[in-house]
Amino acid sequence: MRFKIRKKNALALTVAVFVAVVFVYTMFKSSSLPQDKPKQGTAGSSEKLETLSIAQNHSPNRFLYGSVFEMKKSVYENNFRQFIMNAEMFQSDPELVIVVQVHNRPAYLRLLVESLRETAEIHSTLLIFSHDYFSKEVGEIVQGITFCRVLQIYFPYSLQLYPNEFPGQDPSDCPRDISKDEAKKKGCLNADYPDSYGHYREAAFTQAKHHWWWKLHFVWERVKALQGYSGYAVFIEDDNYLIPDFYSFFKRMAALKKSDCSDCDILALGNHDSPPLFQDLANKVETTGWVSTKHNIGMGLTNQLIM
Repeated sequence: MRFKIRKKNALALTVAVFVAVVFVYTMFKSSSLPQDKPKQGTAGSSEKLETLSIAQNHSPNRFLYGSVFEMKKSVYENNFRQFIMNAEMFQSDPELVIVVQVHNRPAYLRLLVESLRETAEIHSTLLIFSHDYFSKEVGEIVQGITFCRVLQIYFPYSLQLYPNEFPGQDPSDCPRDISKDEAKKKGCLNADYPDSYGHYREAAFTQAKHHWWWKLHFVWERVKALQGYSGYAVFIEDDNYLIPDFYSFFKRMAALKKSDCSDCDILALGNHDSPPLFQDLANKVETTGWVSTKHNIGMGLTNQLIM
């Protein structure tokens, strides 16, 4: 069989080869050239944005107290950033973490802060305030602290952020004291779910429990400053008051647990009883079963227990 080359085919082949050679040469030349400096508005802008982001993460909390939308935005932004106040003054790792659940009781909060100020070795702690009510007055009390590191976190499911819907109080929720039969006739939202005492949910009271559990998990699972921390976190509330030697006493309790009570899971700094002759018992501890309504003041917990 004879092989024939037509003029049209030869011309097309020549053009195709020429285009391929030019393309390969162009690619080779562009890969050999040194990279230009990024122009303003392209890669340089991304570097500036990265620098700006780092600067913002190291700036104090900024909270907008206007609309519900603005407060929600502030809550999520600050929970993500986790700015730690006074970190430049206290740079060593915390020896103890103190977590305060804060509502809207500024007078009590001021007293608590003053008691913490007088605590021995308070500079070696990380103080975390977990807020479920957002106000300038409460925020300014916390941001005025200079004696240790401070982190503010914000409960994202508060009544303030959900005033007319769950987890707040929905207008269609059942009244507290209505019977289940009446609730079903009424057709209110939670008619099938009274509590064990036959009462229906009151958002103002359930918020405290929701906040407590959220705070517990957020502290141990989400707070970046506690990654790798294996010590205790002491959980208190804004209406508690701490005596100046509580930290040294707590360290003695932790040492006693380690040496004599390996199955003691919780260290409680106080309880709701008022024992007679308190001064005679001030240097003693009690080993007993935990009762939620009695031993929930100043609970010391470790990450190992929670996780």
